[in-house]
Amino acid sequence: MPREEFDVVFECSGAPVAISSAGVAVRKRGTIVQVGMVPNEPRPVNLAPIISKEVTLIGTFRFRDEVDAAVEVLARRDDVEAVITHEFPIADAARAFAVARDGAISGKVVVAL
Repeated sequence: MPREEFDVVFECSGAPVAISSAGVAVRKRGTIVQVGMVPNEPRPVNLAPIISKEVTLIGTFRFRDEVDAAVEVLARRDDVEAVITHEFPIADAARAFAVARDGAISGKVVVAL
């Protein structure tokens, strides 16, 4: 079975392994969007797939002024918590991720700290 590749890949964690995986997941001449902020330091990222596939790499910062506005909206809306289908204590984080992977049984899964 051929490996699935994507026109656009959004990488939002900043983890080196995830950035490298984005290079594998994107199609030839596709686009990787690096969302958010990564530390201002050298990162061990595999550039070979990005270069050989002639990928476009775009960086975008995820926040500006909208965080304060979003918190205000959330504070005014009593129905926001209705999207949370499961809540787990931090000790059950592995189970929380397993439940979150199954969209047939979960919506938003929260790990309480």
